[in-house]
Amino acid sequence: MFFFFFFFEEFEGFLKQCLYSDERYEKSKIIGDSMVDYFLPEGSRCLGYPPKTVIQVKDRITSGTTRSEKRASIYLKKEYGINQYVLISHNIPNEAIPLRSSNDKDTIFKLVDFDELKAALEKNGTILFEDDYQWQIRRDEIIERAAYDYQFGRNTFFLGSGVSQDAGLYSWEALLNSMISGLREKKEVSVNDIDALDKDCGTDCLLKGRYLKRLCAERDVAFVNLIRESLYRNGIHESILVNTIVNCIKAGKVSNVITYNYDDILERKLEKDGVQYFSVDGQNRADSYQFPIFHVHGFIPQEEDSSYDRNVVLSEDEYHALYNNAFHWSNIEQLHALVQTSCFFIGLSMKDPNLRRLLDIAQQRGTGVPTHYAFLIRKEYDQPRKAERIFNEMGVNVIWLEEYRELPGLIEKIVKKMKNDEQCP
Repeated sequence: MFFFFFFFEEFEGFLKQCLYSDERYEKSKIIGDSMVDYFLPEGSRCLGYPPKTVIQVKDRITSGTTRSEKRASIYLKKEYGINQYVLISHNIPNEAIPLRSSNDKDTIFKLVDFDELKAALEKNGTILFEDDYQWQIRRDEIIERAAYDYQFGRNTFFLGSGVSQDAGLYSWEALLNSMISGLREKKEVSVNDIDALDKDCGTDCLLKGRYLKRLCAERDVAFVNLIRESLYRNGIHESILVNTIVNCIKAGKVSNVITYNYDDILERKLEKDGVQYFSVDGQNRADSYQFPIFHVHGFIPQEEDSSYDRNVVLSEDEYHALYNNAFHWSNIEQLHALVQTSCFFIGLSMKDPNLRRLLDIAQQRGTGVPTHYAFLIRKEYDQPRKAERIFNEMGVNVIWLEEYRELPGLIEKIVKKMKNDEQCP
């Protein structure tokens, strides 16, 4: 008996270390006619447990213990909506490990060796195992949180190239390749120039942009005009994602948009729908009746407007100048949004080092609880749980997608959830 209490206390101390500030546990929780050792209403992101997780701690277990606890998990899932039922022990005998069958695909029961759990956490900083059921349950919970934050109307949409691509425009790398093709059509570069560019730059888009800018200066080609011609070369088609974003703006729940895109796709859709807007790319400012769209890397509308040309950021040297200037207007606007509003990152990879730097700064000034949301493709990460933890440290909750076409539907789910909550008496 003494050893059981020692093990129980050791686990409880471990559990406390695995919970973030917005997570908690309830000890000896009564659920229906059962009492469980621990109940985690918010789950544990560190351990990979979804909201409404039950943990039972046993010093010794047998095959009978496993069968009994597994039956309890089925009952609690059916009657009380428990999402995970974890049986924790150590020195687990082989006969106590349950055999999995095709009927277990939706099981919430998990048998965990405490020593292996500690070792995995110490080695990797997070728990690497997870099944599809867990991450989808966790996503639903995050969408609930996002809807709650969204309803207050203090929201900023950060837009990346994924939004433009949905309307038929190029990714950053494809845009640079289109610019190279444009120079070839103008007969301003030779095959040797292109070979040298590929050899020296490889897949480094910033460096390739720097080379292209230098080539344009040497050949007396207007750099911004080349970007414009290449950007809109294939035209624009209808985008469900852009329409969804515009609908959110029209509903009055979005304070402003910060975009890393050069194009005017959003502006054209807003104008078509009769929404007053203003494109900001420097010290110009929107009036109170205009919806502000901050083009923090510059603005290149389809119709040529030289007043916007001076603030375009594409090449490596321009990016470094932006990164190193803490008082640059774009850094200030982004930081203000990150500190004062709930931010939704749409069509962004979140790999921009300047954005991550600003997120870290904003998180140091905040409460420590993640209040921003990023829509990311799950298959692009080898260890999605570890990625979640890293983004949480930067103040960002990850809403995973399996396919990019899910994005408009997930945004609508957040908006509709907010509307349904407002209609409840």
